[in-house]
Amino acid sequence: MNPDINTDNLKIGYSKASYICSRRECCESDIYTKLLQWKLNPQEAALVLSQLVNDHFIDNERYTFAYVRDKSRFSAWGAMKIKMALRAKKIDNDLIQAALANLPDDQFYQQALKEAIKKNRTLAKDDLYSQKQKLARYLFAKGFESDIVWKIVAVVTSSENEDVDLV
Repeated sequence: MNPDINTDNLKIGYSKASYICSRRECCESDIYTKLLQWKLNPQEAALVLSQLVNDHFIDNERYTFAYVRDKSRFSAWGAMKIKMALRAKKIDNDLIQAALANLPDDQFYQQALKEAIKKNRTLAKDDLYSQKQKLARYLFAKGFESDIVWKIVAVVTSSENEDVDLV
């Protein structure tokens, strides 16, 4: 066995990480970062991580599908923001695309519409151009794609829909 590897560190790291993974979905990069924070060296962290994957505590596919579903539904994030967050976690692009494709076709449109209506209620109605820009910036910050954003902005700010609840 490698002299740089401490078996006590492996046991403690595995125990802590398996506890975290049993309570919620985690991806490999999150747990690897945690293991390094717990003062395991990179070799020990890699061994613990591979054991967690073998024992099905960590599954990047399961994590990605749950992350996409939860962020779109509960955090009202758009596809762009979800993609960027998952890429930062070193999730494979094919896996991200598969998880996004698993959502209903109009999920992001409906979510953007709800968010735009809520935001539009808080905006001043005196300058239409400014209102549209603020609404668009808000939706872009939430991660919605430009084609969805501009359709929603046009619908929400049209004069005939001012007092109509679109949802």
